[in-house]
Amino acid sequence: MTKRIRTAIFGVLAILFLIAAPLTVLYALGWRFDFDQKQIYQTGIFYFKATPKNAEMYIDGQFQDRTDIFFGSILVNNLIPKDYNIEIRKPGYHSFAKNLPIVAKEVTEASNITLIPEQISLNPVLDKIETIYQSIENDLIITKETNEGRWGLKSFNLKNSVKSHLLDENEFSDFDSELVRVVISPDGNKLLLEIRIRTSDYYLLDISGEPTLTDLEYLDIGSIDEIHFLRDDLLIIQTIVERNQQITTLNKVDVENAEIEPWAFKDAVTVSVFGNNVYYLNNTGALLKLNQNLENPEKLNISNINYSKNKDYQIIISEPHLFLKSGSSLYFLDPKTRLFKLVSDNVLGQAISPDNKKIAHWDNHEIRVMYLEPQYDQPTREKNENIFITRFSGEIKDVYWYNNFYLIFDVDNTIKVSETDNRDKLNIVDSMESKHQGFFWINQKLYLLNEDTLLSSDILQ
Repeated sequence: MTKRIRTAIFGVLAILFLIAAPLTVLYALGWRFDFDQKQIYQTGIFYFKATPKNAEMYIDGQFQDRTDIFFGSILVNNLIPKDYNIEIRKPGYHSFAKNLPIVAKEVTEASNITLIPEQISLNPVLDKIETIYQSIENDLIITKETNEGRWGLKSFNLKNSVKSHLLDENEFSDFDSELVRVVISPDGNKLLLEIRIRTSDYYLLDISGEPTLTDLEYLDIGSIDEIHFLRDDLLIIQTIVERNQQITTLNKVDVENAEIEPWAFKDAVTVSVFGNNVYYLNNTGALLKLNQNLENPEKLNISNINYSKNKDYQIIISEPHLFLKSGSSLYFLDPKTRLFKLVSDNVLGQAISPDNKKIAHWDNHEIRVMYLEPQYDQPTREKNENIFITRFSGEIKDVYWYNNFYLIFDVDNTIKVSETDNRDKLNIVDSMESKHQGFFWINQKLYLLNEDTLLSSDILQ
């Protein structure tokens, strides 16, 4: 090969390198050429993560791949900036579908997708039920059952499905009585019972072993508005007459020594216990935080709320977050300003998410979610952002968090599950349509009360 030919080959290769090198770099940086539009563009990326894993992913109706079997995620790159129809499918589950945009040089993600089963089978677990008392902090429910006109109490462990007899009306009275109130201790080992024959009597039922009933006759002191467990003791708000005037007082009950300690605070409105702390609202509109001995009061709100004796009040705590329900209005306490700020003036109920970062609140027809912490996953949310989720013409009841990003609720006897990602249209599915007296969601299981029978699903997630 002559020198001239070698020089020519080198020159050609050098030119090809000079052309290919920048094209390779541009390609690596996501630049593409659209032959239809005759223009250069930069691509974007889709990232999805779905439960259950190994689901099929479609873009504009074209199958792309399956989510991986380890993390349930999938990454699709080199996409032209525009809107795409995304669908996640898996046999036996409702599909997830949403229109999402691709933006140049950015990743569009939906990393909290949950596919809902198409069929939910319910099996009876309890029957002859009249009332259910659910423990919020453990896997226990207490049921009131009626047999031949006499009531009885039974416990049911939701985790191991063990049913236990607790108490029959015949065991302590030959007369017809009314079970007025049941309060379950946080550890699920004790029940406070208010039973009325002629007047209200109070009993402590220890169910940590063989059920043991103790008559708290020293509580027969008139009207007790609220009763709470405070470790091994009780906390009560009672109405008493002092100098011909009715006043309400907050008292601690020493169960071991069978005595009511002298009232610690009067003009009490409502109280709530969280861990070792007691939160107490008085009728001046001041909210106080106390220790378990009702000592060292710390005023939490710098400006008192407008108290009205015609409204019901409720303190809702999931530390560090604190809410106050005043009639149908819901407020949250801003820890920086120490002022109560309105969440909504028409709230039927509320539920805090399992991760303690969101609170769902609803009225008869609408559901909204307020973010208690910033959300950095897409769609990003600001702290205290209050977003609209959905609206129905039917009546909304019994709303629970299905997981941290989905809600399960009842609308006119139809159990629905909805995502909270309100980009494009919401994915809302009808899980079950059945006449029922109520439902609850715990341990990833659906429990439905149908007439006098409690039905349970298998684990749904």
